[in-house]
Amino acid sequence: MRKIRIYPPLSFELLLAILISACTYPAFFSSPPTATPTCQGQTAQIVLTTPDTDIAIGEPVTISMTLNNTTCGGMGLLRFRLEADPAAAFGTIEAIDYPSGVPGGGSHTVEFQLIPTQAGEVTLTGSVSFEGTTPEGAFYWGGVRNETPLVLTVVDR
Repeated sequence: MRKIRIYPPLSFELLLAILISACTYPAFFSSPPTATPTCQGQTAQIVLTTPDTDIAIGEPVTISMTLNNTTCGGMGLLRFRLEADPAAAFGTIEAIDYPSGVPGGGSHTVEFQLIPTQAGEVTLTGSVSFEGTTPEGAFYWGGVRNETPLVLTVVDR
């Protein structure tokens, strides 16, 4: 036969003393320990660049779009989009998917190869949609656009 030992219940005062001592920091610390700062929202920056802003109709041009993730949280399932105004200046511009993601503090660059179809001034705007996570671990969808558009001058040579 097995013996079972029954302990007397803890008194309220003893339980309170245990909780208070567990919630305070030891006396050998000169100050309370500081918490690790958490990410305060997802932020990013997009930069558009090209070797030459003066191009000719039919002449291929490479537009680089760099996403800089400026927080400590990662961005995943990225979709890079480039929009032209006027829209007909380059025809259809296909989005570029980058499922691998960009870690906090990291960056990633994609390149769009375009061929202008009409003369005039063209304004390019970039955007990236992404899946992010909150400090609590919840997933959300977000997006960012470039603050300064890239302006190209297309001529008929």
